[in-house]
Amino acid sequence: MFIGCIAKDSAAGEVLVDIEATTLAHADLRDDNLLITADGALACDWTNPAIAPPWLDTITLAISAYGDGLD
Repeated sequence: MFIGCIAKDSAAGEVLVDIEATTLAHADLRDDNLLITADGALACDWTNPAIAPPWLDTITLAISAYGDGLD
């Protein structure tokens, strides 16, 4: 499955790019949606699950942490 995304290109302006979506993603992963246990972290509050690129949850978690003031 592929999803279309708009990407900025300095020469062409906005272009449609196909990104392969192969993974079940949380799609709203933030620090308040994680439960830390002795065995690791669990994602909770799955209100927006989606088929997405495998890197989506990592990127949204990093953006959320940056927005909360973490470096």
